[in-house]
Amino acid sequence: MLPYRGTFVVGITSAGNQELTINWILSLQRVGYDTKHVVLMCADRMSYKFFRERGYAAVRLNKRAWAEISGEIGWPLQTPPETKDTLTIYSEPYLILVKNRLALLLYLLMNGATVLFHDVDVVYLKRFPNGIDRAIDLLHAQPNKTVLMMFNREPTEFIEYNMGLFIVRPSRESIEIFAALNAYMFDKTMQESEIDDQNLFNMYVLGTRYNKDTAHLKAFVGGLPFKEFLPGHTTFANRAWPPKNGPFWPMIQSNWSITYDHETPGVVHANWVLSYEKPPRMKEFGVYWANDNELLKQANLLPEKQLQQSKKQPS
Repeated sequence: MLPYRGTFVVGITSAGNQELTINWILSLQRVGYDTKHVVLMCADRMSYKFFRERGYAAVRLNKRAWAEISGEIGWPLQTPPETKDTLTIYSEPYLILVKNRLALLLYLLMNGATVLFHDVDVVYLKRFPNGIDRAIDLLHAQPNKTVLMMFNREPTEFIEYNMGLFIVRPSRESIEIFAALNAYMFDKTMQESEIDDQNLFNMYVLGTRYNKDTAHLKAFVGGLPFKEFLPGHTTFANRAWPPKNGPFWPMIQSNWSITYDHETPGVVHANWVLSYEKPPRMKEFGVYWANDNELLKQANLLPEKQLQQSKKQPS
């Protein structure tokens, strides 16, 4: 579990998102990233056991560790229920996972870590210098920014950020932002609303709510280049990119490793798609490898049943 170029690359997973997590890891491996640098924060024993047994840097914080973090940041934490079902948005297990993600991020920032956070329905498409390196380079190039985030949809006069992928460095401002989001996530009024950390971030930082207190924070938050870090609103939901008759389509269909430029994406996020629709939509776009047994075997990510079968086969 090593930081990559001084940045912790973190994915948050649960048993219900195991296949998507595998797909995220495979997408990183396909573009040449060494996944020994990835830290998998597991919300339950099942996901922790699966990835840990296969040699990945999986971490599941026990009660003692959660108690330590809770004491440092000032809010109680819960472990999400053990379930193999995909977490439904705004359900209790989903909100617990969101709270814990925010708490973990705040803890890392308070201890001086720079963090590149991922939802596991993110897919990497291009080799470096795009993708992970690109996000780190952009943050290093803008010392006046403390958080760089994907856009949630096409940026126009209406700006909305997406927490599927963002990079954040420790600073007074970033700690102020994420400490406030932690506090609001534990507020009972918020718990009764259909609201998560992304909604809160946009309301808090962009000033659609709490404007008087937070206007000064806007200057410290920036967006990752839209054409390089595409949300699902443009891709998986509306199918606006890639155009099937466009010049890149044959290369995209074959391997999605397009020659680096600033006009084609290095990362897409499968948001704007319901959880049960994500795998079929990603398959449609040719970016779902979590049921490719050969790739799974190479990455030591075979599910238990196939793993046992492969052990029985003569080498």
